[in-house]
Amino acid sequence: MITAILSIVFGCVALAKHAGKGRAIAGIVISILSLILFAIVAIWFWNVVQECAHLPGQLADRCFEERFPWMSGSR
Repeated sequence: MITAILSIVFGCVALAKHAGKGRAIAGIVISILSLILFAIVAIWFWNVVQECAHLPGQLADRCFEERFPWMSGSR
């Protein structure tokens, strides 16, 4: 996330200095898309955590394992 914000800033600086206009625009666009994707994933994750956190003990564990199958490891 920090690198996406920095690349937007540096892309704007490059556009202001008229240096590498095409690369600056491409960097800004890709950075904005990555921030949007991050926001979507973060909101989805937050919703899943809020949904499963209200369940008691083992039901919460099962809820997390169903939503995140890669997290179900041996205990």
